[in-house]
Formats: sequence, C-alpha cells, structure tokens
Amino acid sequence: MNARLFFYGPTFAKLFQTSKHYPYLIHSLTDETYALDLKIAESKQEKQVDLMYYVALFSQCSWLVGTLLGATIGAILPIKLEGIEFCMTAMFITIVIDQWESHHHFPTIMSAIVALVLLGLLKSQHFMLPSLLLATLIMVLYTRWIIDE
Repeated sequence: MNARLFFYGPTFAKLFQTSKHYPYLIHSLTDETYALDLKIAESKQEKQVDLMYYVALFSQCSWLVGTLLGATIGAILPIKLEGIEFCMTAMFITIVIDQWESHHHFPTIMSAIVALVLLGLLKSQHFMLPSLLLATLIMVLYTRWIIDE
C-alpha cells in the first residue's frame, strides 16, 4: 500500500522543479499533503510552491511531534484502540469526495474502474500495485495527450 506515495510525485513534478526545495517536496508527499497541494495548485497563487513547501514541512513536523507524544502517552496509558483502523478508509473517502467536488471526475472514475477490473482479474491481495501502476500510466498519457494539447 505504501507504493501509492511513489505515484504522487509525478503529479507535481513540473511545478516542484521551479523550487529550490524540489527533492524535499517530491519526497515529502503524503496523502494529506497531496490533498492540500491539489487545492493549492488549483488556486493559482503566485507563491504556491512556497506554500506547498511549508505545508510539507508543517506536516512532517506535526507527524514527528504527534508520533513522539503518542508513543510516550501510549507507553504510559494502556488504552485499547480497537476500530481506529477505519480512520484511513475515512481519509481516502474524504479525499475522493473532495476531488469529485472540485470537478476532477476523470481520475476518480478511471481509478475506480481500473481497481474494480483488476480486483476481478487478480486476487484481492495482489490487485493494488497493478491498479496503481495502470491508473498512473493512464493519467500520464491523459495529461500528456489530452490536457496538454
């Protein structure tokens, strides 16, 4: 599942290349920063790449502090967290809804179709990476030949 983070980079590669923080921006993309960067890119602000850098930096710092606090508090307080795994599903649903509301329907529909077809063809344990690869290839071709023209 973590391979999905590898596929976020090409979305902003051209935009990030204009920044001195290019390597950090590409490698600091997470689900959260990707969703925020999409909104920032749509805004067409003058210094949007700088804002994306600060979003990534803040995100990474907050993850670090949150992890340290969580590990410390978790070691002190024995709390059962059954059912919390649904948070990741809820986050992905929120990202899809946000993308849908911003009128970017093609990536959502295409990705769903690719995932469902490959889920039908492959076992459920083996469909995710091929789905990501195929959806990314389709998006690269789509942006090269449809959007850029």
